[in-house]
Amino acid sequence: MERCPVCRARNRGETVCRRCRSDLADLMDIETLAEFVMTMAVQSLRQGNLRQAQNRCAYACRLRRTEFGEKFAGFLSQLSPAKK
Repeated sequence: MERCPVCRARNRGETVCRRCRSDLADLMDIETLAEFVMTMAVQSLRQGNLRQAQNRCAYACRLRRTEFGEKFAGFLSQLSPAKK
Protein backbone atom coordinates (compact mmCIF):
# COMPACT_ATOMS: atom_id res chain seq x y z
CA MET A 1 0.00 0.00 0.00
CA GLU A 2 1.68 3.13 -1.21
CA ARG A 3 -0.68 5.64 0.40
CA CYS A 4 -3.12 5.72 3.28
CA PRO A 5 -6.66 5.49 1.85
CA VAL A 6 -7.89 7.92 4.52
CA CYS A 7 -5.46 10.84 4.37
CA ARG A 8 -3.32 9.88 1.32
CA ALA A 9 -0.04 10.10 3.28
CA ARG A 10 2.79 7.97 1.92
CA ASN A 11 2.99 4.63 3.66
CA ARG A 12 6.29 3.00 4.49
CA GLY A 13 4.83 -0.47 5.03
CA GLU A 14 3.62 0.29 8.53
CA THR A 15 0.27 -0.99 9.77
CA VAL A 16 -0.69 2.38 11.29
CA CYS A 17 -0.69 5.57 9.23
CA ARG A 18 1.97 7.97 10.44
CA ARG A 19 -0.26 11.00 9.79
CA CYS A 20 -3.86 10.11 10.68
CA ARG A 21 -3.14 6.99 12.79
CA SER A 22 -5.63 4.84 10.83
CA ASP A 23 -5.20 1.10 11.31
CA LEU A 24 -4.15 -0.29 7.92
CA ALA A 25 -3.44 -3.88 9.00
CA ASP A 26 -6.62 -5.42 7.58
CA LEU A 27 -6.20 -3.59 4.28
CA MET A 28 -2.60 -4.73 4.03
CA ASP A 29 -3.71 -8.31 4.70
CA ILE A 30 -6.25 -8.05 1.87
CA GLU A 31 -3.54 -6.75 -0.47
CA THR A 32 -1.31 -9.67 0.46
CA LEU A 33 -4.14 -12.14 -0.10
CA ALA A 34 -4.94 -10.58 -3.49
CA GLU A 35 -1.31 -10.93 -4.56
CA PHE A 36 -1.25 -14.56 -3.43
CA VAL A 37 -4.47 -15.42 -5.26
CA MET A 38 -3.21 -13.72 -8.43
CA THR A 39 -0.02 -15.76 -8.21
CA MET A 40 -2.17 -18.88 -7.91
CA ALA A 41 -4.15 -17.76 -10.98
CA VAL A 42 -0.96 -17.52 -13.01
CA GLN A 43 0.12 -20.92 -11.72
CA SER A 44 -3.25 -22.41 -12.69
CA LEU A 45 -2.81 -21.13 -16.23
CA ARG A 46 0.71 -22.58 -16.38
CA GLN A 47 -0.79 -25.93 -15.36
CA GLY A 48 -3.38 -25.68 -18.15
CA ASN A 49 -6.42 -25.03 -15.97
CA LEU A 50 -8.01 -22.03 -17.67
CA ARG A 51 -11.29 -22.05 -15.72
CA GLN A 52 -9.48 -22.11 -12.38
CA ALA A 53 -7.14 -19.33 -13.55
CA GLN A 54 -10.14 -17.20 -14.54
CA ASN A 55 -11.88 -17.80 -11.21
CA ARG A 56 -8.78 -17.00 -9.19
CA CYS A 57 -8.03 -13.91 -11.25
CA ALA A 58 -11.62 -12.66 -10.80
CA TYR A 59 -11.40 -13.19 -7.04
CA ALA A 60 -8.05 -11.40 -6.81
CA CYS A 61 -9.49 -8.48 -8.77
CA ARG A 62 -12.46 -8.29 -6.41
CA LEU A 63 -10.05 -8.11 -3.48
CA ARG A 64 -7.80 -5.50 -5.07
CA ARG A 65 -7.99 -3.98 -8.50
CA THR A 66 -4.66 -3.67 -10.26
CA GLU A 67 -3.58 -2.93 -13.79
CA PHE A 68 -1.94 -6.35 -14.02
CA GLY A 69 -5.12 -8.05 -12.83
CA GLU A 70 -7.28 -6.29 -15.38
CA LYS A 71 -4.87 -7.07 -18.22
CA PHE A 72 -4.49 -10.69 -17.12
CA ALA A 73 -8.28 -11.08 -16.92
CA GLY A 74 -8.54 -9.73 -20.47
CA PHE A 75 -5.86 -12.12 -21.64
CA LEU A 76 -7.65 -15.05 -20.00
CA SER A 77 -10.93 -14.09 -21.65
CA GLN A 78 -9.21 -14.16 -25.05
CA LEU A 79 -8.10 -17.72 -24.35
CA SER A 80 -11.65 -18.88 -23.66
CA PRO A 81 -13.37 -20.77 -26.45
CA ALA A 82 -15.96 -18.70 -28.31
CA LYS A 83 -19.47 -19.06 -26.89
CA LYS A 84 -22.36 -19.63 -29.26
